Amino acid sequence: MTEVLSYKPLEQAIENGEETVKVTSTKFLLACAVAEKCDFEPANIDMLISLVMDAKNGCFVKDNPHYTFPLLNSKGRTFRMPINLTILSVALRVMQILNDKEATVSLQKDENGNLTGVMSISK
Repeated sequence: MTEVLSYKPLEQAIENGEETVKVTSTKFLLACAVAEKCDFEPANIDMLISLVMDAKNGCFVKDNPHYTFPLLNSKGRTFRMPINLTILSVALRVMQILNDKEATVSLQKDENGNLTGVMSISK
């Protein structure tokens, strides 16, 4: 299984016809989750930008399920990671690559809904 740390290896995996990859960077995994949540449409990211800006301005948004994503660490424990502007910008780049390559990704989750880091690619 190919390991993906950023959008360049993702682009290469799509070109090579890979169907399943392992995302080893939590920030890139989160960016892919944001892209999937936005249905790979960049215009849908506006709501998440508003949440991030509210959080930066001190508004209480941490309980919002759109602001944090549950992830599994290497020991199988769950932790929640919030999105930020950097992750949103990477998500926009992921969406651009997927739209250019006419591909979609599907992130696999465990039985509790936590992201596992395994991603399926379909064209």
